[in-house]
Formats: sequence, C-alpha cells, structure tokens
Amino acid sequence: MLAAWSEDVVSPPNGITNPESLAEPLGLEADEQVGIVLSFGYPARARDPEAGPPEEWIGRADRRPLEELARHL
Repeated sequence: MLAAWSEDVVSPPNGITNPESLAEPLGLEADEQVGIVLSFGYPARARDPEAGPPEEWIGRADRRPLEELARHL
C-alpha cells in the first residue's frame, strides 16, 4: 500500500461481510478464508496535503474510535 501511495495510487482496505462466498471462486480449501481485500486505483481528486489537518480528514471520515475496535493487552 505504501509503494502504491508513492506512485499516486490509493489502496483502501475493504472488509468482507461474507467470506464464505469467496471460497469457491478463489479455490480456497476448507481451512482457508479471506481476511481482507485491497482495492487499487487512482483517486478521483488529486491529493492536497495542505487542504487541511489530519484531524479534519478523520472527522469527515465518520469512523468509529480506535478504542472501540482494538484493545491493548
């Protein structure tokens, strides 16, 4: 993903709601499953790091707080 980003290609990770549906098309064995899918492409708008601080981007993303998704052991 970092290598793609350096070439102006974005690659957002995508969650999978039904991993079982991928087993046959991908030829997976019974003990194998897909955990994540990466999409690669060119962004609709050019990147502009000066457009605003990261906190502003995060606020627009409407993401759940990290504390809800992960915990530190």
